[in-house]
Amino acid sequence: MIKKLLFLCLFITTYVVVAQGDESEIIHQKIESFFKDFHQRDSIQLKTYFDQTAELQSVIELKDGASKVVKETISKFVTSIGSIPDSIKFEERISKATINRSDKMAHAFVPYQFYINNQLSHCGVNSFIFVKVNKKWLISNIIDTRRRTDCQ
Repeated sequence: MIKKLLFLCLFITTYVVVAQGDESEIIHQKIESFFKDFHQRDSIQLKTYFDQTAELQSVIELKDGASKVVKETISKFVTSIGSIPDSIKFEERISKATINRSDKMAHAFVPYQFYINNQLSHCGVNSFIFVKVNKKWLISNIIDTRRRTDCQ
């Protein structure tokens, strides 16, 4: 009886760990797809990644060395990406996301370097908050940092 109970506990634990890994992989793939559509300036597809209450924020440094948080609407962000002329090449090179997940919420920490016309513009980290709504992972919030130094 103890062997059966031990086997059942091991099976359930393995199932939960595998299921969590699958969910994290889905989120990782969402991030990869988001940046693919971002680079393609696909404003229609970009809208589909966000929950209807989503927010976009950036922590920016001011000339005097102070910093502040600025907010942008998702619709303005998506429109601005779609309106970038084809003559401007941009690329946000991301590192592998560190994903933490619990139930229907996940956080992805994604370091990046941003290039314009093959020149490094700035770097920082993207922090994505995902929520699972109607069985689908959507972005609820993105907040990023931006700096022009120490971008190695």
